[in-house]
Amino acid sequence: MTFTNSEKFDMLECFIQCNNNSDIASDMYLNSYPERRQPHKSIYNRLKANLINHGSFNKPRPKHYNINDSDDVAVNVIGAVVANPSLSSRQIEVQSGISRRRALNVLKKYKFKPYSVLKQHHLQPIDYQRRIDFCSWYCQKMQHDVLFYRNVIWTDEAHISSAGIFNRHNEHYWSDVNPHHAVNVRNQGRFGFNVWCALLGSRILNYCIFEGNLNSQRYHQIINNHIVEEYLDTLPLYARRKLYFQMDGAPSHNARQTSELLNAYFGNNWIGNNGPVRWPPRSPDLTPLDFFLWGHLKDKLYKNTNNSINKLRQNFIDCINSISNIHIHNATSSVLKRCNLCLTNNGRQFEKFM
Repeated sequence: MTFTNSEKFDMLECFIQCNNNSDIASDMYLNSYPERRQPHKSIYNRLKANLINHGSFNKPRPKHYNINDSDDVAVNVIGAVVANPSLSSRQIEVQSGISRRRALNVLKKYKFKPYSVLKQHHLQPIDYQRRIDFCSWYCQKMQHDVLFYRNVIWTDEAHISSAGIFNRHNEHYWSDVNPHHAVNVRNQGRFGFNVWCALLGSRILNYCIFEGNLNSQRYHQIINNHIVEEYLDTLPLYARRKLYFQMDGAPSHNARQTSELLNAYFGNNWIGNNGPVRWPPRSPDLTPLDFFLWGHLKDKLYKNTNNSINKLRQNFIDCINSISNIHIHNATSSVLKRCNLCLTNNGRQFEKFM
């Protein structure tokens, strides 16, 4: 949106009269000139800064801005993104003096696309074989029974807060072919409360919100209350024998009392770090709660206003209850595809190829 110099002068006058408060200046300008197009409040600070630093309402462009030699323009733009594929169009404009619009046109002409960057979990070399072993076992189970995925109870814990989540849509990697670019990450988020959840087939079997850290005693209590008493005890023996219980390698999962509880109710049908079926460490790309549920929930959750921990908690409950069974079914049934991709890539990260 462009404004005349007269309009910009009136905006700056309102801004100064309101002691450099853009919110009040925006209201004042609206009341003074209701018939005009109304600017965003961020323009007031920018007008003042440009006037002080550059002597005009607009930041001057370099003298070589949008030079006529199209060959030099293409060389400069392509050279910039080849040297640093993570450059934004704004950074190209600042470094080369070529307008963002023209730089984007050059990149489009030469088939360069802004591929999104995928942040993936860091793996250690010793993890590859464990991932291969688990994926091979899962694929064999699916070969014998195509509905096996309906018998796996997937469980995990997460931390939820109003801090938000990483938005990868603003990170790109310019290239004329898809480089399948990915970045290893090791960090976990910092959140306000903890939640444990279990998926089975096409539904959320159960979930539990709790405060504080998840120690072995609390985890044993969660499994006993929300899996054994509320679900397993209501099933006939033949149905219970088909079930597999999955958990990752968190320290609280490795306690002896947890193993004894799972052995008593699942026998050899449980998956864990030290279980009869060994879960591969650092593999959130293989469990539906990590690659689907938590991201789906947080994406919906952080679109809402979370002014307090109670509001955040209620928003979480509303979000988790609104997830459709179709989405959960698609996530649990896609584990087979992910295991096949993991095997194809010899146990390494594979999500960038999906």
